[in-house]
Amino acid sequence: MKNFFKKIQAGGLEVLDKQVFSEVDLAILADLINQEPDRQGLVHGLVNSIPKFGKNFDWNVGSILRHIEVQLIINILSDGFDERLFNSIGLAWVLGEFKNTNRVIIDFLYKTVDSFNNSDAWWRAAFSLEKLGREEAVNLLKRSVKAHDIKELEYYFDHIDDKRSVISILVLSNVDNIEHVIYPRIKQIFLSSNEDQKTINCCWLIGRLKLIDKEIYTKLVSLIYHNNYELKYYTFFALQNNAIEPLRPILERALKDADPLIRKMAVRGLRSIGNEQSLGVLGGALYR
Repeated sequence: MKNFFKKIQAGGLEVLDKQVFSEVDLAILADLINQEPDRQGLVHGLVNSIPKFGKNFDWNVGSILRHIEVQLIINILSDGFDERLFNSIGLAWVLGEFKNTNRVIIDFLYKTVDSFNNSDAWWRAAFSLEKLGREEAVNLLKRSVKAHDIKELEYYFDHIDDKRSVISILVLSNVDNIEHVIYPRIKQIFLSSNEDQKTINCCWLIGRLKLIDKEIYTKLVSLIYHNNYELKYYTFFALQNNAIEPLRPILERALKDADPLIRKMAVRGLRSIGNEQSLGVLGGALYR
């Protein structure tokens, strides 16, 4: 990563836009930045360049910032910034990881939600605020959606790849239409779609509204080892909220996954299944 660091020092930030680097590599890069006397200048350049590049750059910078002293980032946001940063998914995510409730961080996250612009940054900012103990993310997102014009359900089904549609469907759901309208439509989209973002958002609704049957369950299980990490994560979210006994062997294997978030989801799923068998498996995992 030293060669990449030298390029960044020389202003060649585009190297961070060509691919998403591993967390290990980005931690090494962050450590090199931390050792520099002008680390404030380097971090300032990374943050303020987010609007100039694509999603890869955004995620890479967000992951780098996770290993940077939070006060440096607070200083940057305090001194003024490009308001297009409210569209940054990486920044909205990492500000929740610091567990720091400085007013600058809280204000930035609320303004990201209020901007109602980039749906992924909007979503991530709300969950960061929840992580920081401000308020429950889904309630915040619902309030945000209600502040704008609500359309018919069919519009949101047609735009299910947008997370604002996901929350709008939740806002419009009730005892009658979940069974007769929402469940059949989500099932149809979920089973037929090959688009990752649509599938991810369907997984979230399946988990949140507990929409499960044999066909949905079969496809969820087939997605567990998908190479899209976000899709894999939300697949486990859907399964943990619809946990049934036949899922037990899969969840027990997931307890040994290298990713701690997947292990967390597996624990939640086994807890939902319950009984003494789950208790024994979870006790063993905790001991390990």
